[in-house]
Amino acid sequence: MPSRNATTVGITRPIVKHNFLVKDVRDLAVTLKKAFHIARTGRPGPVVVDIPKTCRSRRRRSTTPATVEMRSYNPVRKGHGGQIRKAVQLLLGAKRPYIYTGGGGHSRQCGGGSFVNSSICSAFHARTR
Repeated sequence: MPSRNATTVGITRPIVKHNFLVKDVRDLAVTLKKAFHIARTGRPGPVVVDIPKTCRSRRRRSTTPATVEMRSYNPVRKGHGGQIRKAVQLLLGAKRPYIYTGGGGHSRQCGGGSFVNSSICSAFHARTR
């Protein structure tokens, strides 16, 4: 009968922000630095670092880099002004405005409150957490 083992990376791919599979113990420090960078920037979310037993059993000294650069990861840090104005105009013109925000709309990066003050347009406001 064939093996039906599933990898941690494959199982968690749909539910995490990013996955890493460490194949060489020399890459561990850089990989962990990248994982924390991705988890903390942009939209907050979990990052999985899979460290196989072959890497855990080897001992090696390594230095953690001070900064990390990734070509493929450039999170948007500021909203598009035109899109924000358009959303506000739609809310102000709605008969029964409703604002439904996720946890990112309440993070400290957004000033601790919703991205739109629901009292301005008398909107009902719900959030996911």
